[in-house]
Formats: sequence, structure tokens, C-alpha cells
Amino acid sequence: MSASLSNIDSAKQSQRRLSSTNWSISRMQVLDACPRKYYYQYFAGKKTVDSKGIDKDTINFLKQFSNEHLIAGDIVHWVIRAYFKNLMKPDPWDLARLKSFALRILKDGIDYSTELRDGIYKPHKFIPRSLQEIYYNEQAPAVISGRIKQKIDHLLNNFYNSECYASLRIGALNPGSMVEKKIGFDFPGVHVDGIADLIYSQDERWIITDWKTGTKETEETSLQLLVYGLWLIEEKGISPELILINKAYLNEAVLEPLEFSKVHIQRARGRIIQDVERLKELEDFGNEGVIEAFTPCNQQKVCMQCPFKKLCIIN
Repeated sequence: MSASLSNIDSAKQSQRRLSSTNWSISRMQVLDACPRKYYYQYFAGKKTVDSKGIDKDTINFLKQFSNEHLIAGDIVHWVIRAYFKNLMKPDPWDLARLKSFALRILKDGIDYSTELRDGIYKPHKFIPRSLQEIYYNEQAPAVISGRIKQKIDHLLNNFYNSECYASLRIGALNPGSMVEKKIGFDFPGVHVDGIADLIYSQDERWIITDWKTGTKETEETSLQLLVYGLWLIEEKGISPELILINKAYLNEAVLEPLEFSKVHIQRARGRIIQDVERLKELEDFGNEGVIEAFTPCNQQKVCMQCPFKKLCIIN
């Protein structure tokens, strides 16, 4: 490594050490949905935080749970990743194999959630994702499994067969393509994290695509995609005019381009800076265990989908 590159890497490492706050779209989504959930998710389970009598093992145990809508999306993302990873192999996966893999992941999650509900704790080599609806005995395993299967089947059919995604399926074969790429870069005082579903270059352009498994009405993740564009600019030195961003709505089989101009770049930078101020204000309260600083949202729909809801009722 040349001296100049070494200096650049050292500077980045030094800045990362100074970046005490982490920013990610998922972190901000939790905070925006419910500050109390944010406290449980990111502070209450830490050994160094006084959790005011709440059992830390319980808090960390509940962190593993998700709800049926998020589980369905996670499974589809995992299966699409497997599809791309096997695309260059002699025997690429067809639609039937994709669905079989998805159903196996779902079955493991359903079985594991049922075990936890019934107080059965068996060792697992890989811990499956857990459904809170089953653990809290709110839904019968067979009923919720049927709904998730139907949704996964629909989403994978659209991914595999829709012509609007043909260019993406081909583009992923290009040299240097990135599937579920962990991205990270530093602003002053903050480290930005994310996972980009698909990035590849073609004809000197860089294409970023994010798979959306909700409906267009419920998906609002433009900032997330703008951040991936910022990563290409900050870390790869790509000119903004060479970056194309797409939202791939699998539910409706729609590929929607997202505008990426200098104005949007500045807005994304400004939004991150504003968010960091909010995060820093709450950080001292969280580390000191001041739960009162994190107000419950008291929105029934949000509360019903929260794995910490029983703790929230107690407090």
C-alpha cells in the first residue's frame, strides 16, 4: 500500500473513532415509530445501563422477535440474495427452488417460535427469526404461516417473472456487482451504516436497486436509497450524474426510478445531520437509563407489532 493510501486509511480510521454516534435508516425508523421501543432496542439491554429493575436477559431475549410483515420481507430478501449468489453457478436456482428455500426458512421460524412459546429451548446451529405473534400466543402458527406463505409466493413470482426486473437480473452478472452490500462512511461525529440490496455498474453508470416488499403506499424509504448514492460518492468517488437509483416494488411488480440530483444529495446530508442532533440528545439519557426521556408512542398499531409491549405496559 502506498504512503498516500495508508494516510487516507489512517485518517478514515481516526474519524471513525471520533464518530461516537451511529446512524442508519433502521435505527431512525425505530426512533420515529416509538422512542420507548428505541430505548429498549438500543440501550436497556446494555450491561453498563441501569435498567431500573427490568431484567436485561428478558430485554435481550425479546430483541430477537419480529412480526409477520417484517419476517416475510426478510425471507424474500434472503432468497433473492441466494438467487444472485447462485446465478453464476452451473445450476442456477429456478423459481421452484427459490420458493422451497423460502418455505424452509419460514418453517424453521414457525417451529422455533412455537418452541419458545411453549418454553422449549433446544439448541440450534443457526437461530431462526422468531415471530412475536406466536410467542405471545396471539396467532395460531398454521394461520400466520399460511398468510406469510401466500405473500412470499406472490413476491417471488413477481421477482422471477416480471419483465421490469429483467435488466436487474442480468445486470447482477456484471463484474464487481454487489448483492446486499454493507456500506459505511463517516460524517463529522457520526458513522453512517446500511445494506444495499443490489449495486452494479454498466456502461459507466452505477445502478442501485432496493427491493420493496410492502405496498407503494406504505413504503417510504427514499432517504435510504439516497444514502446508498452518497456512499458511492463518498467512498468510491463516483460522480452523482453517473448514479441511477431504483425502487423495486415486488408487490406491484413496478420498477420506479428515484431522482438523484445535487438538491437531493444536499437534502440527504442535511437530514442525517439533523437526525444526529436528535440521537446525541437522547444518547446520554439512554446510557444513564433515564427511561422517562423515551415517551411511548401509544399508537395501537405500532404497539401491537412491538416485541417489547409487555415491558412497556409494566412501565
